[in-house]
Amino acid sequence: MTSHKELILVTVLTAALSVLPDVSAQASPIYTSTDKHGRVTYSSKPSPSGKSTQLELREIMKGSAVTQGGETGCSNHGGLNCISGADKDGSVICADGYRDASALFRYTCPLPHLELLSVTQKDGAPSALLVIRNSRSVDAISPAARIRSKSGPAVPLLGPPRLEGGGIGVFEVTVPKGVLPGGSQKLLRNHLWITCGNCG
Repeated sequence: MTSHKELILVTVLTAALSVLPDVSAQASPIYTSTDKHGRVTYSSKPSPSGKSTQLELREIMKGSAVTQGGETGCSNHGGLNCISGADKDGSVICADGYRDASALFRYTCPLPHLELLSVTQKDGAPSALLVIRNSRSVDAISPAARIRSKSGPAVPLLGPPRLEGGGIGVFEVTVPKGVLPGGSQKLLRNHLWITCGNCG
């Protein structure tokens, strides 16, 4: 049997809940779009390209990715597979291939970052040895070098095809004629931009 105090409490709670605003009715719409590189963007305005999808706020607040996929991360699937990159919806891919995790790749998997530690080149030699370190925990795939800037001419690196997270590798590079200032063949650290296939 319901006591008088319990009845008053239920009445007060019901009245309080009835006056709370409907958040989903007042909130601005949220749009998502994916660019040609697979990066997912969330915005309060549709994409200028016209390829946006409006998200349902009720689904977001309920955690639609969790209720649809069942899990947010990869703890039950062998951990993260950051090497494969983001899934088509911007989420992580798990080590066992599970693709329904809702954790976003860009916030979960740090991108590799390669640092040029040293350049060794004998006088007059067209090639040099580079010592490169991956300062992040994610493996760097296909390390590469460019002359002077991110968009400069590519120069092939001879060395391991993958540099483990936290690892150091030695690579050989041959400097093409005519790409360095003044026609020099002497390679300096500031002449190179080091990158990789999955670097940011």
